[in-house]
Amino acid sequence: MPSKRQNIRVIKFPPDEVEPVCIAARAASRMVVGVSAKTFANWRSQKIGPPYVVIDGSVYYPWQEFKAHFSRGAVQTFNGRKE
Repeated sequence: MPSKRQNIRVIKFPPDEVEPVCIAARAASRMVVGVSAKTFANWRSQKIGPPYVVIDGSVYYPWQEFKAHFSRGAVQTFNGRKE
């Protein structure tokens, strides 16, 4: 697990946009704010981080597992508004 997890934020898709099945490793750092492409590569070499697959020599992250990996340990907060 990353030591600076509090600085990580997964990009959310708008409700009317279809979520991808997989994302390419080269796009992963654009999907998670606070984690660089180099960090993802390091995690893969250390066998940590989100699960991935290799297809024809290219690395892909299954989106649902990718999203679940970065959603673990999420803290629910209260914004102070009464609805």
